[in-house]
Amino acid sequence: MRTFMLLSFLAIVSYSYSQTVVQIDDSGEPHELKNKPAPLFNGVALDNQEISLESLKGKIVLINFWHLRCPSCYIEIIGLNTLMEKFPKEEFVVISFLDNTKDESLAQLELASNGYRIKKPAYNNDRIDFQVIPDAREIMKLYTDEISFPRTFIIDQNGVITFYMGGFASKRGIPGEVTSEDLFVKEIERLRATAR
Repeated sequence: MRTFMLLSFLAIVSYSYSQTVVQIDDSGEPHELKNKPAPLFNGVALDNQEISLESLKGKIVLINFWHLRCPSCYIEIIGLNTLMEKFPKEEFVVISFLDNTKDESLAQLELASNGYRIKKPAYNNDRIDFQVIPDAREIMKLYTDEISFPRTFIIDQNGVITFYMGGFASKRGIPGEVTSEDLFVKEIERLRATAR
């Protein structure tokens, strides 16, 4: 029994040391699709609007993959709503893809005047100010094999992925800390500046 426990411990330690630490910089994390054309998608939002990446060409597009049972996804929604307010709609759009069915989504979200309302508010927020496409597992597979959430890609005005981030960084009160939203804003502003 001791030998088994020792071998298990050594296996865990060696696995831990074999993992690389992901470095995040202004362009997010490394990803095989960065600096390549974004895979094209067509989807139908909860409000039945058809959305394709091709139709968004000329805009900066932030795509966000999430799940209804992901707490950090709900926190990130607050920041994504802020981005929708900060940048002109003619230049920037957020499209989110849910790893849930339409029925599951409509059980928790409902159509509102400028997006969607979260029926049971999460983290003092009850709104989503951008499009939500449910049943999006096949679209997600075009971008990543990872099944953890959230995952965010930023696509430039020419349809090229320039930013990727898996996970979410929130404010913790540490001086000099950088949040997901800070990184998103920096990349969006960079892309807007290069377009001028």
